[in-house]
Amino acid sequence: MADVDEDNLRDPHPDPGDVDLSDETQDFRFLSNFAQDGPFTIPRRGEKDFEPHGTSHQDSLLAASRNAMHHALSSTRVHIPKTHLVGHWHADVSQCAIPKPNGPHFKTLGKGHRDGSMWLLPEEMLYLLERGALDVRWGGGEEAEGVPMSLQGAYAVCIGDEMQNKIGLERWNVYAALKRRLHRSYNDIYRRLFVIPHYDPTLPSERAATSHNTSSPFRVAFDVWKPRPAFRKSAPETPDYRIAVVSARDTPLPSLAQLSALLESTPYCPPPADMKTKPFQRLKHGYRNVLLAVVDQGVVSYLRLSEVGFGLEKMHERASARPQKGGKRGGSRGRGRGGKGRGR
Repeated sequence: MADVDEDNLRDPHPDPGDVDLSDETQDFRFLSNFAQDGPFTIPRRGEKDFEPHGTSHQDSLLAASRNAMHHALSSTRVHIPKTHLVGHWHADVSQCAIPKPNGPHFKTLGKGHRDGSMWLLPEEMLYLLERGALDVRWGGGEEAEGVPMSLQGAYAVCIGDEMQNKIGLERWNVYAALKRRLHRSYNDIYRRLFVIPHYDPTLPSERAATSHNTSSPFRVAFDVWKPRPAFRKSAPETPDYRIAVVSARDTPLPSLAQLSALLESTPYCPPPADMKTKPFQRLKHGYRNVLLAVVDQGVVSYLRLSEVGFGLEKMHERASARPQKGGKRGGSRGRGRGGKGRGR
């Protein structure tokens, strides 16, 4: 009876707008709407099937779900003639050339050529191909020539050994994810501790003492800019982030020499002047920084590495200068806001 009650609680016709694409077994029947003509709603959150309980009703639901998924995947994806983009894959340089580029994608993608064409890197081509915004052809030089390249074929020619002008799977995962996504004084004690030498990132002699020879994979792979209307790829500003890509399964923990070389390969960027009285923000900002994208079976996590001068931030002086409780803002009786109300 418990199984029957669970079956009765299931909605046989889920709302396409209430489906969550997560790790659990999904009810893909909402995909039937995608295979039909007309507008549809992008799926969001909803009920999911977890562990099977062996009932025929659940088996029929799962079978219908699988059939709907297969039907949606088998549907032919077409390009709208008005926005149809054709690119040609050039295996000799591992790039895709678009003879007639148009659309908003090329504000941040590709490199223009003097003949008016646009050349894409392998990860840029894969990104547009997965979105259905690009029709890639094998060979050919004109827009209507060449054999259409499938998504499987694009992965085969783009993903692989970086020594063969391809990109690693971890690097592609990071690129795709990037494109798709704040008392008591101890002053004397701390001042005495200053006799202990500490690293000073502001001294040129100490910055020059470390090696700049980075080793794979601990080297910057991507320069990332935040979206801004005035961005020009021909004259980009200083990147907002610099990202190195590592594999959580294959890459061991970096050594101090590798981390030092990685940070030294980035430009010197001290905390701005408006952080002078904000030591916590200065520590977070650092004098050099880089994001480490750790890829674990397709899941990307980001770690921020910064070159920080802990010995330069006198946190004890900040704590001693903090106003005591009941100070200027009316903490004691008869003072501050409303203090004159007593006895009158």
